[in-house]
Amino acid sequence: MVLQAGVRAGDLVAVGMTGSLPGMNLAVLAACRAVGAEPVVIISAGSSMFGATDPELSWLDMEGVAVRSGAWPTRSIAASLGGGGDVGRGLSPAGRQLLVDAIERSGAQLLDPPNLLVAVRERVALYDSVAAARGKPIRLYINVGGGLASLGASGASR
Repeated sequence: MVLQAGVRAGDLVAVGMTGSLPGMNLAVLAACRAVGAEPVVIISAGSSMFGATDPELSWLDMEGVAVRSGAWPTRSIAASLGGGGDVGRGLSPAGRQLLVDAIERSGAQLLDPPNLLVAVRERVALYDSVAAARGKPIRLYINVGGGLASLGASGASR
């Protein structure tokens, strides 16, 4: 599908993902690697009940293991808490802190928008800034999971 979308070696691919589907996250990164594309990843650090739910092994921690082992060279550039409105709504204070801790461990930029619209705008601005810095456009956007900043309000995501 990445090739069918016209992505070629050296192209930038914007990727939005969550911790809900670690296997799918890896599959997207592998697809980018297979065609020589450069993924620019922004993640919602939260996860659904069958995703990366171990507080000591979030998706961001898994990503770090892959980078340190040499399996993958790219880390997420930024991360939000996810949850309701992509602002952590519905999470307990302890749950929010666990996600902030995971983001800080990863070195990703913490996105802490006041609402969903700002969350989307922040992501677009980050993708645009990477494209400008590298002097080439984003060729494709890939979403993995149910992150509201990618899909919109929960009713629309269904």
